[in-house]
Amino acid sequence: MSAPAGPAQADTIAAAVLAHPSVARLDGGALGVVATHLPGHRVVGVRQPDEDGAVELSVVLTLGQPLPEVTAQLRSVVRAIAGDVRVDVTVTDIVAPGSPEDTEETAVAVEAGSG
Repeated sequence: MSAPAGPAQADTIAAAVLAHPSVARLDGGALGVVATHLPGHRVVGVRQPDEDGAVELSVVLTLGQPLPEVTAQLRSVVRAIAGDVRVDVTVTDIVAPGSPEDTEETAVAVEAGSG
Protein backbone atom coordinates (compact mmCIF):
# COMPACT_ATOMS: atom_id res chain seq x y z
CA MET A 1 0.00 0.00 0.00
CA SER A 2 1.19 3.53 -0.76
CA ALA A 3 1.98 6.10 1.88
CA PRO A 4 -0.84 8.43 2.92
CA ALA A 5 -1.48 11.27 0.50
CA GLY A 6 0.51 14.41 1.10
CA PRO A 7 1.13 17.71 -0.64
CA ALA A 8 4.32 16.40 -2.26
CA GLN A 9 2.21 13.92 -4.25
CA ALA A 10 0.05 16.65 -5.81
CA ASP A 11 2.26 17.02 -8.91
CA THR A 12 2.25 13.25 -9.47
CA ILE A 13 -1.52 13.06 -9.04
CA ALA A 14 -2.05 16.01 -11.40
CA ALA A 15 0.10 14.43 -14.11
CA ALA A 16 -1.68 11.07 -13.80
CA VAL A 17 -5.14 12.65 -13.92
CA LEU A 18 -4.20 14.79 -16.93
CA ALA A 19 -3.02 11.65 -18.73
CA HIS A 20 -6.59 10.28 -18.66
CA PRO A 21 -8.07 10.66 -22.17
CA SER A 22 -11.33 12.15 -20.86
CA VAL A 23 -9.66 14.94 -18.86
CA ALA A 24 -9.42 18.21 -20.77
CA ARG A 25 -7.76 20.03 -17.87
CA LEU A 26 -7.62 20.47 -14.14
CA ASP A 27 -9.63 23.38 -12.77
CA GLY A 28 -9.31 25.44 -9.62
CA GLY A 29 -13.06 25.81 -9.20
CA ALA A 30 -15.11 28.99 -9.22
CA LEU A 31 -12.83 30.78 -6.75
CA GLY A 32 -9.61 28.96 -7.57
CA VAL A 33 -9.49 27.31 -4.17
CA VAL A 34 -8.99 23.73 -5.35
CA ALA A 35 -5.20 23.74 -5.30
CA THR A 36 -2.23 22.45 -3.38
CA HIS A 37 0.34 25.06 -2.44
CA LEU A 38 3.92 23.85 -2.77
CA PRO A 39 7.19 25.76 -2.49
CA GLY A 40 7.38 27.96 -5.58
CA HIS A 41 4.13 26.86 -7.26
CA ARG A 42 0.52 25.74 -6.93
CA VAL A 43 -0.99 22.57 -8.31
CA VAL A 44 -4.38 23.78 -9.53
CA GLY A 45 -7.21 21.23 -9.51
CA VAL A 46 -5.73 18.96 -6.82
CA ARG A 47 -6.20 19.68 -3.11
CA GLN A 48 -4.83 17.30 -0.52
CA PRO A 49 -5.03 16.20 2.14
CA ASP A 50 -7.64 17.75 4.36
CA GLU A 51 -8.05 16.63 7.97
CA ASP A 52 -9.32 13.17 7.01
CA GLY A 53 -6.73 12.62 4.26
CA ALA A 54 -9.17 13.03 1.38
CA VAL A 55 -7.92 14.15 -2.04
CA GLU A 56 -10.10 16.64 -3.92
CA LEU A 57 -10.01 16.85 -7.72
CA SER A 58 -11.65 19.50 -9.85
CA VAL A 59 -11.65 18.65 -13.55
CA VAL A 60 -13.03 19.65 -16.93
CA LEU A 61 -13.92 16.56 -18.95
CA THR A 62 -14.49 15.91 -22.63
CA LEU A 63 -17.72 14.37 -23.87
CA GLY A 64 -17.53 10.71 -24.71
CA GLN A 65 -17.66 8.37 -21.73
CA PRO A 66 -20.34 8.23 -19.03
CA LEU A 67 -19.40 10.53 -16.14
CA PRO A 68 -19.74 7.86 -13.41
CA GLU A 69 -17.27 5.65 -15.27
CA VAL A 70 -14.76 8.47 -15.73
CA THR A 71 -14.96 9.64 -12.12
CA ALA A 72 -14.52 6.02 -10.89
CA GLN A 73 -11.45 5.70 -13.13
CA LEU A 74 -10.03 8.96 -11.78
CA ARG A 75 -10.54 7.76 -8.20
CA SER A 76 -8.60 4.59 -9.07
CA VAL A 77 -5.79 6.63 -10.62
CA VAL A 78 -5.46 8.75 -7.47
CA ARG A 79 -5.63 5.75 -5.12
CA ALA A 80 -2.84 4.04 -7.08
CA ILE A 81 -0.63 6.97 -6.07
CA ALA A 82 -2.01 8.07 -2.70
CA GLY A 83 -3.21 4.81 -1.19
CA ASP A 84 -6.63 4.00 0.21
CA VAL A 85 -7.97 7.53 0.66
CA ARG A 86 -11.31 9.14 -0.07
CA VAL A 87 -11.22 10.89 -3.46
CA ASP A 88 -13.78 13.61 -4.15
CA VAL A 89 -14.15 14.45 -7.84
CA THR A 90 -15.92 17.62 -9.01
CA VAL A 91 -16.63 18.01 -12.71
CA THR A 92 -16.75 21.77 -13.30
CA ASP A 93 -17.40 21.66 -17.04
CA ILE A 94 -17.71 19.36 -20.04
CA VAL A 95 -16.29 20.31 -23.43
CA ALA A 96 -16.57 18.79 -26.88
CA PRO A 97 -13.57 16.73 -27.99
CA GLY A 98 -11.14 18.91 -29.93
CA SER A 99 -12.80 22.16 -28.82
CA PRO A 100 -10.64 25.27 -29.36
CA GLU A 101 -10.59 26.07 -25.64
CA ASP A 102 -7.27 27.61 -24.54
CA THR A 103 -6.39 25.69 -21.38
CA GLU A 104 -3.19 27.66 -20.74
CA GLU A 105 -5.11 30.95 -20.52
CA THR A 106 -7.61 29.37 -18.10
CA ALA A 107 -4.82 28.11 -15.84
CA VAL A 108 -3.11 31.51 -15.82
CA ALA A 109 -6.41 33.24 -14.98
CA VAL A 110 -6.96 30.92 -12.02
CA GLU A 111 -3.40 31.54 -10.77
CA ALA A 112 -3.68 35.32 -11.19
CA GLY A 113 -7.10 35.50 -9.50
CA SER A 114 -6.08 33.55 -6.41
CA GLY A 115 -4.16 36.43 -4.83
